This record gives sequence, C-alpha cells and structure tokens, in this order.
Amino acid sequence: MIGTMSIGTAVSLFIIPLLYWFIYRNKKAQTQVNAD
Repeated sequence: MIGTMSIGTAVSLFIIPLLYWFIYRNKKAQTQVNAD
C-alpha cells in the first residue's frame, strides 16, 4: 500500500508535468511553423 502511494506521488510529481510540458512544446512548435 505504501509502495503504491509513493508510485502515485512520483507519477503526479514528474510524469504529469512532463506530459503538460510535452503538449506545450508541441503547440509552441506548431505556432512557430505557422508564423513562417
């Protein structure tokens, strides 16, 4: 049970921000391509 909680904490601290950053980076790259 404690191991599951620590894994869940690691997921919410690292993986979710990485997903948001990845989506933000892709949107930013698309806007740069459209500007050209």
